[in-house]
Amino acid sequence: MKRPRIRDFLPVSGGKAEIFEIAVSDKSKVVGKKISKLRLKDGIIVAIERDGDIILPKGDTVIKPHDLVTIFAKTKNVEKISSMFAP
Repeated sequence: MKRPRIRDFLPVSGGKAEIFEIAVSDKSKVVGKKISKLRLKDGIIVAIERDGDIILPKGDTVIKPHDLVTIFAKTKNVEKISSMFAP
């Protein structure tokens, strides 16, 4: 399976779910948007690494270019979620 934006992933529950990191590019569709506005129903953003710091995001956290976003989701939804972060 090809996942160009995903940097790392960890299968969970025998492969039924994954925790994965996705790099946000300058041209990503999510740049400048609050997490609450992403309509991410099939996963949970659990952390954002930004400038060497770890952010525990809330609904009003804004996604910025070069963020490394950690997401938990069922494996069947990973492709759909990662496509949201594509340019």
